[in-house]
Amino acid sequence: MPEYVASTDSFILLLAVLFIVGVLTTRFSTRLGVPSLIFFIMVGMVMGSDVLGIIYFDNAAVAQMIGVIALIIILFEGGLQTNWKDVRPVIVPSLSLATIGVLLTSGLVAVAAKTILGLDW
Repeated sequence: MPEYVASTDSFILLLAVLFIVGVLTTRFSTRLGVPSLIFFIMVGMVMGSDVLGIIYFDNAAVAQMIGVIALIIILFEGGLQTNWKDVRPVIVPSLSLATIGVLLTSGLVAVAAKTILGLDW
């Protein structure tokens, strides 16, 4: 940790400031009708090493782990809040996109790669 975030008090203060900024940007983005994620990314860039340099983070493994855990939580929560009656009307179109669409796309790419690039089957 950098020296200005080394103490526990400074770290807790930084977390509190980020929490307050997060709440304010969420309210601001709701009024503008813009996704709050855009403002979160801007705050991260300003607080990070790009502008102010208050937060320095370069551990790709931890970032990947946080992203995977967030994705698990998002998908789990989405599955919990999805009703079967909402899913039933879109089963056929979604399965056709997931199978026929993928097969057609991969076939077209294979033919294009063979024709344009001269690749073997």
